[in-house]
Amino acid sequence: MKIFDPNNTSIVLEVIPRYLNVDNNHELVILNENNRETSSNKNVTKVLGDGFITYSFTFTSEENTTYSIKITDTVLDRVVWRDKAFATAQDTQKYKINV
Repeated sequence: MKIFDPNNTSIVLEVIPRYLNVDNNHELVILNENNRETSSNKNVTKVLGDGFITYSFTFTSEENTTYSIKITDTVLDRVVWRDKAFATAQDTQKYKINV
């Protein structure tokens, strides 16, 4: 699950894709809790590096709202990545596995 800050509209998602292809156009669709489309970006900025794809886009989220995110390859019509996000202005905690 990703965390969105409702006070910041600039979003950067670093994801592990189902397959690596940044040459084709990727579409990012964000649905709110009621499965209503809140954002659809046809051409998001994407960068491939070290097995991750980093997406940059703008999105205005609302406090205490859960979103579904789906990124698809528009040429091959395949899902590149999907996940959920939660919008909160609270600071996230940093956990350590081994102390």
